[in-house]
Amino acid sequence: MFDVSTGLLQENMKHVLDEFLLATPGVLGIALVSVEGLPIYSTFKSDLEETMVSAMTAAMLSLGERVLSELGSSESAFTRILIEGNNEYIITVPAGPNAVLTVNALKNVKLGILFHHLKKCAEHVTEYL
Repeated sequence: MFDVSTGLLQENMKHVLDEFLLATPGVLGIALVSVEGLPIYSTFKSDLEETMVSAMTAAMLSLGERVLSELGSSESAFTRILIEGNNEYIITVPAGPNAVLTVNALKNVKLGILFHHLKKCAEHVTEYL
């Protein structure tokens, strides 16, 4: 289980996630969630239930891993889950072995840039977990 309650650790993770938001136009919010579905940090709108978003993220992760296991080779590894809506994307990527990042982005975002920034963000966040 994570203990990100220490001030410096929490501030470093917040800084990394906030930098990601500033560097990536079109992103509406980002959440760092444990693989068990517990919220670690979120910048989603205040009217969203953080625990519900975290639980849904864990469910997507579990389902994605199950599909890879059933349909893919034994060496398949989860790298990204992408849900495309009419006006936006939801993207989930691993952040180390025990957490994932979920991003909500507008449909007009440049996916290549978003994927690049999200990968770098996940690498930096992993350092603090």
